Amino acid sequence: RLNLRPDEILFVGDSLDTDVAGAQGVGIQTVWLTRNKLKNHGKIRPDYEIISLAQLIDETQGFWRNK
Repeated sequence: RLNLRPDEILFVGDSLDTDVAGAQGVGIQTVWLTRNKLKNHGKIRPDYEIISLAQLIDETQGFWRNK
């Protein structure tokens, strides 16, 4: 409905297995919100990791510069 391409979207989710993996599966860049400061020891690698939504803009500057 918004006529956006996957490379124009940045998905924020708190679950690596469902949120991040699902978005990456369709070519969308991802942000893993890990409020509990969990370490990622799995195969799923988000493009960005944050521990609070307040970090979102600062930590994803590379994404926004390209848009």
